[in-house]
Amino acid sequence: MFSQLLRVAVAVAFVGQTVALPTMPMPMRRELDSRQTGSFETIQAYRRAPAPAVNTMPVDVATMSKDGNIVLFENTGAKQRRSPEPEVNTMPVDVPTMSQNGKIVLFNNPQAKQRREPIPEVNTMPVDVPTMSQNGKIVLFNNPQAKQKRAPAVNTMPVDVATMSKDGNIVLFENPEAKQKRSPEPEVNTMPVDVPTMSQNGKIVLFNNPQAKQRRSPEPEVNTMPVDVPTMSQNGKIVLFNNPQAKQKRGPAVNTMPVDVATMSKDGNIVLFENPQAKQKRAPAINTMPVDVATMSKDGNIVLFENKGN
Repeated sequence: MFSQLLRVAVAVAFVGQTVALPTMPMPMRRELDSRQTGSFETIQAYRRAPAPAVNTMPVDVATMSKDGNIVLFENTGAKQRRSPEPEVNTMPVDVPTMSQNGKIVLFNNPQAKQRREPIPEVNTMPVDVPTMSQNGKIVLFNNPQAKQKRAPAVNTMPVDVATMSKDGNIVLFENPEAKQKRSPEPEVNTMPVDVPTMSQNGKIVLFNNPQAKQRRSPEPEVNTMPVDVPTMSQNGKIVLFNNPQAKQKRGPAVNTMPVDVATMSKDGNIVLFENPQAKQKRAPAINTMPVDVATMSKDGNIVLFENKGN
């Protein structure tokens, strides 16, 4: 009984030490307990800094950080300082200005030596008078190279008179190369409309073809043969039709055989039909066998069916 209580007391002691400092061994804890309180002062590296400086400058004032303090913005590299108010252009809007050494002055271009004129020269000539610019002045138009006048020549000829321009003047039309003259009225063809005419040497004359030696006949030859008589033209004459090559007569043979009789043409005549190659007669054999008896054709005759192959 006593040994059990002793085991329980020892176990409780170990559990208590473990709960008090679970990560620290027992010898280290005894050493810490033996130290004085002064040895646990705060290290310099972990001291809390005081509250940082607050920017109390107005929002429209430029600031910068210098040695941990907030001061006015300064650019020592460019030596520039903020001006309270930049220079204002007080010149009228219609006066040209330019910037010179940081100042607003009147515009000046010493290279071109130009000056502003209050009012440029105005063209006071009438709108129908041609003008041009000469040495910066408005003067009357003048073209000494073309020697042209303002009032060109006007064509006063009648509209039905042919004209042309010669040396800047309007004169009657003339073609010296063709040597043609204007005729008052051309020649008129007075021949009847049914008379053939032709032009010869500029004159209207009766038609003549000497190459063909043809002459106009008063009335051509008329065919007086009956309409059922065949005719032909021979040497310019109308004669009866004749074909000596075919030796055919106008009255061909007429087939007088009955319609149920087969005929053929032989040497131009109608004869009974005959086929000597087939040696066939017009009355072929008739099959008189009963319908249930098998038959066949042999040498043109109807005989009983026979199959010699089997």
